[in-house]
Amino acid sequence: MPKILFTPIDVLIVDQMGKEFSGAGMDPNITGRAATPFVTTCQQVNKLAVLDLTDQSHGNAVAMGLADITTRRLVNKIDFEYTYTNCLTCTVMVGGKIPAFMESDRLAIQAAVKTCNAADMRRIRMVRIPNTLRLEEIYISECMLEEARQNPNISILGMPKEIDFDGEGNLLDIGAW
Repeated sequence: MPKILFTPIDVLIVDQMGKEFSGAGMDPNITGRAATPFVTTCQQVNKLAVLDLTDQSHGNAVAMGLADITTRRLVNKIDFEYTYTNCLTCTVMVGGKIPAFMESDRLAIQAAVKTCNAADMRRIRMVRIPNTLRLEEIYISECMLEEARQNPNISILGMPKEIDFDGEGNLLDIGAW
């Protein structure tokens, strides 16, 4: 089972949630967020932002309520009938709640960073993943590089770089990795 090899995480950015990645849309073992007290997770995530919903989910955004922040793009894709039917079927309603949503990926990420209340805002432990199933390649904040170098299970594939946004503030590579 995939897992993020860093904990705790101040800000976790999930590019896409979807039913093809997890029955819950986002695997609670990865996000550290479970909709029921009967699921115990080991991951510690302060703020969770989910940016998009896959087309294959057909509007079922059942786990969005476990995120702190999302985007208008994701909210606009929600089919509430599918989502609420899924919540009623599994008898857990929290996943159907709508988190605070921002107009762009940049604003969602900024909101997550602003509200994570890290002791040192220059050393935020931020992780960005494409979804909760594919964790072979992830982005980490620069302050986590030394920790990554110390872990024999991690290969560093590139040098630090800025996050690339388009003119509307959305990630250029969302869904592309």
